[in-house]
Amino acid sequence: MANTTTKKHYTEYVSEKTICDLLGLKVNTIQNYVCTGKIPESAIQRSCVGIRTYHLPTILGLVEA
Repeated sequence: MANTTTKKHYTEYVSEKTICDLLGLKVNTIQNYVCTGKIPESAIQRSCVGIRTYHLPTILGLVEA
């Protein structure tokens, strides 16, 4: 049986600064959204040094909803 989960492509992830610029928000606001669950953990990738990148289609989908 085929795996039905869809993997997010790495090119769809953008930096925290890019998300802030697109949404017109401050970095602290984005981080608060992550802590409160408004941005799901599945939309975030963390590097080994703690840098967060965000799945752009997911974030834009949250804004439109």
